[in-house]
Amino acid sequence: MYIMTSKLELAEKELAKAKLIDDSQGVIYYQEGNVAYLNNDIAKAKASYSKAIELGFDTNNVYFHLANCLAEQGEVDAALYYYGKAEQQAPYEGKATVKKIQLCIQAGDYSKALYNAKHLIEIKPEAFEGYHYRFMALLAMNNAEEAKQTLDKAIDMFSDDLGFKYDLMMYYDHEQMYNEAIEVIDNYFMANNDDGRWDNLIKDKANLLFKAKRFDEVEQVALSVLNSEHDDRMAYYVMFKKLTEADYDSAIYYAREIKKHKDKAEDLVPYYAAVYYEALAFYKKNDIEKANALFNAAVVEFRSECVKQPRNVNLYVYRCVAYKALKDYGKALDAANYIITLTNGEFIEGYLLRSMIYEDMHETE
Repeated sequence: MYIMTSKLELAEKELAKAKLIDDSQGVIYYQEGNVAYLNNDIAKAKASYSKAIELGFDTNNVYFHLANCLAEQGEVDAALYYYGKAEQQAPYEGKATVKKIQLCIQAGDYSKALYNAKHLIEIKPEAFEGYHYRFMALLAMNNAEEAKQTLDKAIDMFSDDLGFKYDLMMYYDHEQMYNEAIEVIDNYFMANNDDGRWDNLIKDKANLLFKAKRFDEVEQVALSVLNSEHDDRMAYYVMFKKLTEADYDSAIYYAREIKKHKDKAEDLVPYYAAVYYEALAFYKKNDIEKANALFNAAVVEFRSECVKQPRNVNLYVYRCVAYKALKDYGKALDAANYIITLTNGEFIEGYLLRSMIYEDMHETE
């Protein structure tokens, strides 16, 4: 009762009393594990659950909670093992199977995720999770046709579940059918957003509009987000649009906004773009002295980041075009050639970069 009412210190006192009476009872350590888990002491929770099992308290719940601890500590194989033990204790409950699937997807083991999703559908055909994760695994494995078949069946079975409409949007995005993906957001989410509960999808819509090259609409949607909060990706979209309009002062403003928020960035892709595009905007304004200073600073930063992320193609692209802007064509060519080598020639823009450099050098090659 103390655990259920979040009085964890009192719960611990009762468990201490129980240990004085008989400390060989596994249920005591199971509840001790629950208290520790609620206190975010994962190491103690794991030890207590293990002790409970050692003393013969081997219910599906103790296996399940132990697996949760192991998953949080990154011990994927051990977590999968104990989720499996929980499944054996309660083969038709399904919650351990769902956790196994989630863990497999996070680890990039989509084949195993697919196998477990099929099993979940067999034991609980009325549960939406089996179809959702089967779809996600198939899409990640680039089996788009079977993924769509699974999704169609799920939408037919769970017609009121908006989660599958979101999956449909993901399918269209994966298949580069961006306009269709935008229609899903507009028809199923934005059309019923009077209470603002789907505001989080506005950024998804902006991402899709950018991919669809509907840049005027991207700017409008991105600005609606930026009016209430800073978002690097939305600021990147507006910066890009301002550059295409030759509104260089505005482009510089949004580039600096992105750079200012670097320490809070979850994804540095917009930041790297801002480092280059701020310099480019000054170059387009014919402020060559300021542009060159920024390009030189950019080269130093990109070179440092390339050491830390040697397979990040975008960093080498920005480094290459910064060298090109500085007319350091030897280093620019080195960077372009490295991009081609790094990607085995599959990143075709590497050849475009090389041709642009040769053009500036007045070389027929």
